Order: sequence, then C-alpha cells, then structure tokens
Amino acid sequence: MTASSVEQLRKDGNELFKCGDYEGALTAYTQALGLGATPQDQAILHRNRAACHLKLEDYDKAETEASKAIEKDGGDVKALYRRSQALEKLGRLDQAVLDLQRCVSLEPKNKVFQEALRNIAGQIQEKVSYMSSTDAKVEQMFQILLDPQEKGTEKKQKASQNLVVLAREDAGAEKIFRSNGVQLLQRLLDTGEPDLMLAALRTLVGICSEHQSRVKYKEIRNKRQN
Repeated sequence: MTASSVEQLRKDGNELFKCGDYEGALTAYTQALGLGATPQDQAILHRNRAACHLKLEDYDKAETEASKAIEKDGGDVKALYRRSQALEKLGRLDQAVLDLQRCVSLEPKNKVFQEALRNIAGQIQEKVSYMSSTDAKVEQMFQILLDPQEKGTEKKQKASQNLVVLAREDAGAEKIFRSNGVQLLQRLLDTGEPDLMLAALRTLVGICSEHQSRVKYKEIRNKRQN
C-alpha cells in the first residue's frame, strides 16, 4: 500500500502544483512523507515541498525543505537550485552562490544555473561596493557631528540628516552597529545640543526598525549575554 500510495500522492501533488494550488500540493506531499516513503522518494517530496514554499514566498521553510532533500541526496540538483533561490530571497547571497556553483558543476551546460550564478555574483559585487561606500559615509558623518569646530554649521546639519537616512537602510544600520555607532550616538546625546540630540534620537529610531541588520545584531547580542 505504501509504495503505490506514496507515488499516487506525489502525482496528485504534482497536478495540484501545476494548477497553482500550492497549499494543496504541499498537503499531498506531506501525506506521502507520512506513509514511510523510501529515502529517494523522501528527497523528491522534500524538494517538491521546497518548490511549494518558494511559490508561497515562505523562504525559510523552502530552505529547510530543500536542505532535507539534500541530506537524503547530496547530488539532487533541483533541491540545490531551490535552496539557492530561497537563500537569495533571504539575503544570504554567499551561501546561495555555493549551491549554484554545485549546480553548475553537476550540470555545466545548464544555462539557467549559469545565468543564476552570474546574477548572484553581480548582486554580491554591488553589495560589496555599496557597503564600502556606506562605510565611508557613516564614518564621515560621525566625524563631522563630533567635531567641535563644526558646531552650528550647515555641514553639521547635513551630516545629521544624512546619518538619519543611512540608519534607515540595511547597509547603513549594519555599519553603524559595526563601527560602535550606538556609543557614538550616546556621545551625541551627551553633548546637550538640541540639534545633535534630535539627530541621535532619529538615528536610533531608524536603526531600531525591523530590518535584517537589527535582527542579526539582536541575535548576536543575546547570544553574548547568555
């Protein structure tokens, strides 16, 4: 019963997926997994579940399911590709590249994999360039704001505005955290100058929004505290 039932449920899931019923397909694949599928079938079902989660834009679960498929079959190129897609959406480009490189090594002539790898490489290059540029900007803003000779100048006013804008961006917030920015913002608050205090508070509001850099910083901080 199990072998035929697993096969039938997998086929049912495939049909539902083709029709755009990703929740229904997910249910069918899950039921098949519960019937004692073979390791090979489990790999297929997990990678199919990953495809459903990608369509449903649940990228954490897509990564988890693809990883389970890869655990069963390290050469499952479809699972590797789906995990790379999930990792890209999650912003973990360095890990996505590793999966794509594996895909290309398994299927060197696959143009989809080649194009995806070029795309990821381009994104990483842009991110590195932007982060480098952002690092310089953040350092420059703090230098101007903490320079007593710039007190009350238009240059300092622009620097405070730019710092607030940068704090609202992932790259800017990450740099502020990495460059001891919270302590530097405390120094701005301690100046007692209304404009600088307001800039510091607005910057803190920006970096405390729910973007990735803040979440990662909190996780690291909590681990250190524990």
